[in-house]
Amino acid sequence: IMHHSYDMHGLNGRRGSGRREGESDAAYRRAFTEDTETLSTMLREHCGIVPAFYAYPFGEIGAGSAELLMEMGFTGAFTCREKTNTVTVGDTAGLFTLGRFNRKGQPSTETFMHTIGLDDDARATEAPSRK
Repeated sequence: IMHHSYDMHGLNGRRGSGRREGESDAAYRRAFTEDTETLSTMLREHCGIVPAFYAYPFGEIGAGSAELLMEMGFTGAFTCREKTNTVTVGDTAGLFTLGRFNRKGQPSTETFMHTIGLDDDARATEAPSRK
């Protein structure tokens, strides 16, 4: 289970977990932290789960949200950008803008992996020789 906000998955004055127009740093910090901690507490108390990753609702990344997530102990976060990721050792900031693919069950996993170049055929042509 990944964290996806408690009550910031809407379009009612705030788009997802982004900042409201004119919102101060202190007000955003309070709103984002309270929302994130509410769901984190519920997941821990009711499910025994402590999520390591956050998925930004609507892909909206409020200025300062990555730093707040780091302060709260998250390992990384996913945007709505459909892309494969290259993770670099030591680049913790890069872990807070990871891409993800939103799938609704179709096409099949095999077709999907082929489309994004992650099937066995694609890996075989890209894999370095190990002699």
